[in-house]
Amino acid sequence: MSSPMRQRTTALYKTKTLGVWYQLHGSLNAAPVLQSMSMDPKYPAKTADEAYKYIAHHVGQWTADELEMHNVKNGFCGSICFTPQGWSETLMGKRLADHPLVGYAQQSHAIPTPAISFTPIPSDK
Repeated sequence: MSSPMRQRTTALYKTKTLGVWYQLHGSLNAAPVLQSMSMDPKYPAKTADEAYKYIAHHVGQWTADELEMHNVKNGFCGSICFTPQGWSETLMGKRLADHPLVGYAQQSHAIPTPAISFTPIPSDK
């Protein structure tokens, strides 16, 4: 997080897709993420807001699907931020709608595992 550009490479940005945002995630190694999207990682932003505006301008030229495929292709992290309606229209949202939010079942065939005490090691920092 040594510069405003690195700080803002991980943030939510509006995409070219109407009403859809994208979470760009490049804080661990911002330069390749920015360069892959034709941005200068050494852009002289003096504040986080200035860096955000610079990155937002570039991200806003991509659709959410283009960003997702770009990140998959290049091995970068990020995700489309769906509205509840948008999520319910995706294949995954439709499939998950058929299941409870939390699913569980008692596993009566398993032998309960007894608790094991944790012994702290004073020299372990």
